[in-house]
Amino acid sequence: MTSCENCGIEHSGKYASGRFCSSRCSRSFSTSKTREEISKKVAKTLKSKTVFIEKICPVCLTTFKVTKRRIGKQSCSIKCRSKLSNSRPGVREKLSIARTQAIIDGKTNDKSIKCTYTFNDSQIRCDSKIEYACLHYFETVHNAISMKRCNESIEFDDNGQKRRFIPDFIIETEKDCFIVECKSFVSVKSLNEKWRKYNELSILKRDILTKFATETHRKPFWFTKDLHAAYYGNIKPAMQ
Repeated sequence: MTSCENCGIEHSGKYASGRFCSSRCSRSFSTSKTREEISKKVAKTLKSKTVFIEKICPVCLTTFKVTKRRIGKQSCSIKCRSKLSNSRPGVREKLSIARTQAIIDGKTNDKSIKCTYTFNDSQIRCDSKIEYACLHYFETVHNAISMKRCNESIEFDDNGQKRRFIPDFIIETEKDCFIVECKSFVSVKSLNEKWRKYNELSILKRDILTKFATETHRKPFWFTKDLHAAYYGNIKPAMQ
């Protein structure tokens, strides 16, 4: 008795050269390498068609990629996920500071429209169409003489939890200096908890921005696509 080289079943060895138990196993063995190569090519093709989205881990600030189906993934690894889920106030405070610094450094999650606005031969990073429209508004309407991204973090209290946010731009005109935030409210009939919180924080941030601007002798400016629809609707920035 001998074993079939394809399926491993013991047989008498009478079929052909005795290497296989049947013609079916003989054919299967001869085409196995070809099938393996085909499978690799198919897998490579499917992988090349997969759309990946870059995200920034809020814990370690590492850039990692996810597919559209896993867009809700927040951290790059199990270790970072464990830290992210830690409810200790000290940990949340460190993560908040790290995320704030990442935004100042221009590290943002790739969920929004990315573009740049050219002003006085310099490039200003925009993380959304509404930011681009805001810069265009100040240049054309207010004759801005200086525009740059804001790198000042504002702390505020949200029901006992310390939060931070960074206004979008510092813009100077011949008469005034503005600290600007670009924001839009989410208007749908039924909002889930996430978007209800977004709207609530937007209202709170507007009040905080006004107070902060007054304390630093500047003017607050809240740019929205609803109040400035003419500038938002007609803008078509070149996307990155």
